[in-house]
Amino acid sequence: KKGMSRSFLSATKRWFGSKPGVPNTPTPTITYTTDSTELQLRRLGDLCFMFGAYSLAFTAYHAAKRDFNADGAWLYYAGALEMAALSLFMQSADSTKKAHEYAEESIMTYLNSCRMPQFATRATLFSAECMRGRGLHGEAAKQLIRMTSEESDLRSALLLEQASYCFLASVRPLMPRKYAFHLVLAGHRFSKAGQKKHSLRCYRQAYQVYENKNWSLAEDHIHNTIGRQAVLLKQMTEAAEAFGLLLSRASRQSATQQAAFFREYLTTQQELNSETGELPTLPLPVVDNDSIQVLLGKPPPPSPSENSLCYASGVSFESQSDEALRWNSMEEQLVTAASTSQVKIFKPTVELLNNSTNNTISPTSYAGETVSVSVSLNNPLHITVTLQNVRLLWSFVPSSGGLCQDNSLDVSLNNPLHITVIC
Repeated sequence: KKGMSRSFLSATKRWFGSKPGVPNTPTPTITYTTDSTELQLRRLGDLCFMFGAYSLAFTAYHAAKRDFNADGAWLYYAGALEMAALSLFMQSADSTKKAHEYAEESIMTYLNSCRMPQFATRATLFSAECMRGRGLHGEAAKQLIRMTSEESDLRSALLLEQASYCFLASVRPLMPRKYAFHLVLAGHRFSKAGQKKHSLRCYRQAYQVYENKNWSLAEDHIHNTIGRQAVLLKQMTEAAEAFGLLLSRASRQSATQQAAFFREYLTTQQELNSETGELPTLPLPVVDNDSIQVLLGKPPPPSPSENSLCYASGVSFESQSDEALRWNSMEEQLVTAASTSQVKIFKPTVELLNNSTNNTISPTSYAGETVSVSVSLNNPLHITVTLQNVRLLWSFVPSSGGLCQDNSLDVSLNNPLHITVIC
């Protein structure tokens, strides 16, 4: 008789009472005494869960959540749903779908009826971890992303980072781009929360996916953010490297934006030079390696006059390779005719070295003679870059060992070669 009256009362409340997840007029908080049947059922479920009897625990939680639902005790109801979902997750894989439904309802009840996002976050973390254990990485990521909000940047950053790892662990299908995208979002929220180190870490990880994918605008955003975060963390070497990557290739940015990137790079590089005193490797201008030529001797003047010297070799940077082949053939004939013995291996005299010559053989140059170098420089940006105090740095390794080089930062030691503008 008591059971029938209780069932009738529960059904009446279920039909005419408010539902979880649906906004309604505020209702007073429902409390239960310690010896109430509802709390006793909940405690029975907790005890069974602690001893690993997950099937009995689910039965107790399921019975308790029906009573809490009938009484409109939404906080107790959401807690019972949360534990019922965990009990199902701890059982066989066949109950995954039902456990996911229970977890979803628990989270929505915490959010909408109880207005307790911290409890909803806890339930989301539990549910997401269980879903990841079952290989449902996409569903776990969706739950984590749904809990992000504008209320807490730090909490949203943590949830977005965990969601990105879910996308990374996904196998069917592979989702590396979603992983990188949500890492960028996490890095942005970490930055808003004042966590510069975590923001820098997220952007570093995201760049591993975007690198060399020809997504220039995404790369520019990542490099710019890494550079700024590194400056704030006083990591000037990494900041200069990140800003330098914004300048070393063709960009789709506007000239105004490129000028801003260039100013930030110069400021960072100047501060780095004042700290280390080392010679920097500049990203601009870009050296065309295929155009590098080395001439053993002084090149003839572009417009020779009557009093100017005319070198016997006649070799200049404009000399063609087919002309060199003809001269090499003539030289070989002369050496063969003048030699008293047979020449087994003929090595022609090479005065102009470029990308078409055999550069594995060290050329011969005499002390006191000029060595000329021709280098083509390129400016990939849409802004004008002015070069001043340009001079050639060199290193020489003598046959006796050691190293002789000219890489001093003091430009007053030698006169600059020229002042030019790269357009």
